[in-house]
Amino acid sequence: MPRKFFIKNLALFLIPMIIPLLIIGSLSFLITQRYVNNEITRNSSNLFLQIDRSIQLIFYQLDSLFLSFSNPSVIYSLKDVLRTQSITYEQNQMMNSLKMSINTPANSQPYIESIYVYIENQNGYFLTSSLEGLVNLKDYYDKDWFESYMRNKNNKGIFAESRLITRSSFEKPIPITTIYKPLISTTRSQPDGVIALNIYTQYIENQLKNIDTLPDQSLLIADELNTIIFKNYDLPYLQDLDLTKFNDHSGTALALKLKGEAYSAFRLLSPNNGWNYISITPDKSLFAIPSQLRKLTFWSLGLCFLLGFILAYYITTKNVRHIRTIFSIIKSAENNTPQSELALTAKKDEYGYIINNIVQSFILQNQLNLQLTEKKYLLKSAELLALQYQMNPHFLFNTLETIYWKTLRLTGQPNEVNFMLENLSKVLHYALDRPQEIVTIEKEINYTKSYIDIQQIRYPNKFKVNWEFNDEDVKAFSIIKMSLQPLIENSIYHGIKEKEGMGCIKIKVLRCHPSCMRITVTDNGVGMNKEHLERISEHFRQNTEIHDHIGLFNTNKRMTLTYGEAYGIQIRSKPGFGTVIDLNIPI
Repeated sequence: MPRKFFIKNLALFLIPMIIPLLIIGSLSFLITQRYVNNEITRNSSNLFLQIDRSIQLIFYQLDSLFLSFSNPSVIYSLKDVLRTQSITYEQNQMMNSLKMSINTPANSQPYIESIYVYIENQNGYFLTSSLEGLVNLKDYYDKDWFESYMRNKNNKGIFAESRLITRSSFEKPIPITTIYKPLISTTRSQPDGVIALNIYTQYIENQLKNIDTLPDQSLLIADELNTIIFKNYDLPYLQDLDLTKFNDHSGTALALKLKGEAYSAFRLLSPNNGWNYISITPDKSLFAIPSQLRKLTFWSLGLCFLLGFILAYYITTKNVRHIRTIFSIIKSAENNTPQSELALTAKKDEYGYIINNIVQSFILQNQLNLQLTEKKYLLKSAELLALQYQMNPHFLFNTLETIYWKTLRLTGQPNEVNFMLENLSKVLHYALDRPQEIVTIEKEINYTKSYIDIQQIRYPNKFKVNWEFNDEDVKAFSIIKMSLQPLIENSIYHGIKEKEGMGCIKIKVLRCHPSCMRITVTDNGVGMNKEHLERISEHFRQNTEIHDHIGLFNTNKRMTLTYGEAYGIQIRSKPGFGTVIDLNIPI
């Protein structure tokens, strides 16, 4: 027994604390996590659109150079100059113009290291933005770009690579990113040469580093071939990164697993140049606040459990001690222990009060039995009255609400509102005047019709009612007042109201036995499924109130209290077909 008390008290303390805490903690974690995910998408999209505008400036510069050099006459003249190594006055003017077109952006844009323009020739000459202008490849310090171009000569699209150049022996290697754009004139399908735009890698990456990011968050820029061109930091987890995983994810978050750690990634495909902008953030940085909420919830649960355990143990120990005292007193009373001796064991607390009452109960047992019988009778009458009054406000509320909304739509002249008020007055007078009264079935039917008239105004063209009864029977036999109205109300609110189209309620009042009358209310509403029907029946059996069928519960309770358990409500229903309610009353 002490163990059962302890478990019960422990549950009594823990459930009210743990369940709300779990709900609040879980909702806070989920809401915060969802908010973070949405913020990733929104912030990353805005950030990458800004980066894309900056990168697009480079491509605009490249396109401008392409327009200057892709003219067939320009390409032909350059080929002629590079082949003959001689130059006319017109060609000299053109060369100066071309040099100006590459020197101007190279000198004005801080991110451009140099620009090369190569037109295929046997002598290995190309045009550069440096002071030399026209130079020979074998005499120039940077030759790697030419080898890359030759390897990708058949590539007609733009491609990029990261590399190092050393201008002189006393300078450190400079990291640059070279963007190649083949020179294809309108008269040929194969490249005549290439424009190589050399970008300071550090300049672009410094711009990425200046962006406010979370700890260990990577910002990457990759070309169409998923080759990383720029990045803000060279973090270790990037070594295991496979960019092909992003091919089917653009504009949405993606979960990754790198070196055993969880990461959230976001990719945006540039609509202008086809490059990829990628953000990769460790979940431990991104979801720091949800993680703290989860830890706080677990610690709070542990603290609640500890406090609940201590309180349950203390109260259980105290209660068991008092219960043992009560059992001892009861046993002493059964053995005819004198009253004075029993009373001395009582303490001045709630358990002492219980103990004294137990002692008195054994002394006054016969008298209490008589009083108990009388109280049962009074309790039955009070319960009938309470159930009757419990129904009236429920009906009154729904009716007044209907009148209220109806009044808003009508004018001040006599109308349906007057009709509803008249019927409502009849029903209320009938319900409130001596609610315990047994009335004839005819009188019950007349006042139920008043109720139906009100509901048909409230739900115009929603349902019709058919009556079937014998005039002599309904005048001769009686029923508890307000027994039929709750059955009609149930059909309207739980059957007809939810049904599309016109509904029908059929009410039969017929003899089913020489000593019994049966009232049957049938509707073609939405019906109830098996589980709902079993739940109502279980409430009837256990005599527990049903919040969504209070009228049925009250009527069933009044019938069983008045006529006995054999005269309750029986319900049959099928989803989509309707519901049948049977009510038997003795004659």
